[in-house]
Amino acid sequence: MFMCSTNHSSLDNLSHLIVAHLEQKEQLFQAIKNLVHQLHHTQILLEENKPKEALLNVEQLVNYGETISRQF
Repeated sequence: MFMCSTNHSSLDNLSHLIVAHLEQKEQLFQAIKNLVHQLHHTQILLEENKPKEALLNVEQLVNYGETISRQF
């Protein structure tokens, strides 16, 4: 009986770890997707000859990228 509940507990723990890993992976995917979107916006600003706005975007991207790096 004890062995069965230990196995069940181990499976629960493994299940929770897998779910947490998948949630973290989804958060990272969304963060990268957001970075790509902002990079595209910065590219458009550069093409429209708006270097000051583009530079501000790059600074924000660097800060956001550093935040992502610390988080993951």
